[in-house]
Amino acid sequence: PTLYGDATHFSVSTLLVRNFSYSWTFGDTTNESGATPTHTYSAPGQYETGITASHGDISLNNTLEASILPHTNAKLSSLVLSSGDLNPVFSSTTLSYNQSVPHAFTSLTVTPTVEDPTATVTVNGVSVASGDSSGSIPLSVGANAITLVVTAQDGITTKTYSVSVTRAGSSNANLSNLVVSTGALTPVFAAEVTGYTQDVANSVTSLTVIPTTADAT
Repeated sequence: PTLYGDATHFSVSTLLVRNFSYSWTFGDTTNESGATPTHTYSAPGQYETGITASHGDISLNNTLEASILPHTNAKLSSLVLSSGDLNPVFSSTTLSYNQSVPHAFTSLTVTPTVEDPTATVTVNGVSVASGDSSGSIPLSVGANAITLVVTAQDGITTKTYSVSVTRAGSSNANLSNLVVSTGALTPVFAAEVTGYTQDVANSVTSLTVIPTTADAT
């Protein structure tokens, strides 16, 4: 068997080389002549190869099967996030990673590169070309799972890489507005002011306060 992408070498017995001429059909519509041809197949598979040995009025035919095996490499050679560094540092044999980002980061992208160019990769189930960035991945506060699945050329061998991205919570503890049901605050509301007074008539026995946070989280 020959691995896909490598040349397959054919040959005949050296005892016949001096007396016969040889023509080959490689089973993929291509032909060649000679006693020791080489051929590179364009896809994995089983190919019925034919050889015809001719000498004068003598013509001998034979067939053999060439097995071209698909690649089984399902590794990444690189994994880069648009923000921050992976922990631990990327290695093709390490499958699980962590990443922390500030609260201000609401999304990121992932750029995976396969080790074998015949392999394919998906990010959260969406196909991504090797070496290209994924689509924007939204980040919630807390842990966010990103799953990358590499599939080898054989369509069977896979390897799954995972990244847990933790987005920090907001440090914004301000209000954007503060309203009371009766009257007006003194001074007028401002996010940086934390103390207010409010005068109400003697008939007012209760009121409600409506605060609005500056950060919805």
